[in-house]
Amino acid sequence: MSQQYSPGMRVEIRAAEWRIERIDRTTDGGYLLRCSGLSELVRGKAAQFLTALELNIKILDPAKTELVDDFLIKSTGTQNLNTILEGYPVIDSNLETGKALFSRVLILSCLNSQYSQLWNNSKLKSDFTGWTSMSAILGGNVEEKLKYDWNWNSQVRKDFERRQTLVAIYVLVSISLKLSLDELLTIYRVQFPVMRQYERETWYDANGRIIFTPNKGLIGVGLSRKLARNTDPVVIEYPDSKQVEKPLAWEDIAPQLLEGDGDTIEQRQQLPDGTKIHRTVIDDTFPGGP
Repeated sequence: MSQQYSPGMRVEIRAAEWRIERIDRTTDGGYLLRCSGLSELVRGKAAQFLTALELNIKILDPAKTELVDDFLIKSTGTQNLNTILEGYPVIDSNLETGKALFSRVLILSCLNSQYSQLWNNSKLKSDFTGWTSMSAILGGNVEEKLKYDWNWNSQVRKDFERRQTLVAIYVLVSISLKLSLDELLTIYRVQFPVMRQYERETWYDANGRIIFTPNKGLIGVGLSRKLARNTDPVVIEYPDSKQVEKPLAWEDIAPQLLEGDGDTIEQRQQLPDGTKIHRTVIDDTFPGGP
């Protein structure tokens, strides 16, 4: 028998998937395969197989394996990919929670025409159950958009809508993992203080676009916190139609917190309601330039 097995190889034996951990030669010229289970029924279990007795050992082709966990592996510094994958929870897309979850992943991801085939063929669109917030900033009837084939207006593109979709995904995943709301909030507060700060200090305009954020991953989005020499001017259109063009920073328009009577805190606006700020942004996200 030729040496065709090696540690780390994935094989299918007795209709289950295994990973070979160790190989020992046997006196009959075959091998003893010491394996750990990977598929659902044998996950976490150890087993030994003699190649002389197992006549239907199928070696799984690694070229047909899709690795979608590259970022997680890099960020954790883990050497063994299988160690992480074995601990992954699997959410059933046939359950109501799974349907609601994957429908939101779909509308969050299919942003350009390269995803049109996935969008048009997916049945998950019909599982979107609407917004879980009553905020007036959110768009209109999203469910109506999901009835049609892919087009530019099918997706959630506004910053606030995308944030709300992500929040719903976090909650749905937590429900699938049997976490309570209190447990989810505790994890959020304890494990993600930077994200919490970003969320707390990100402001949106009436159209759901970010007007200011301290998020280091969104440099250039919205106004800068303070004026700088290279701050581009914007056009401020007041409710009386008067227009002023000048550089503007977030600290120039952010609501100010003032002490009121007793322990109360009052919020004072620096711009009147109905004021519009017009800012030109050059889209330099394409490979060929703006």
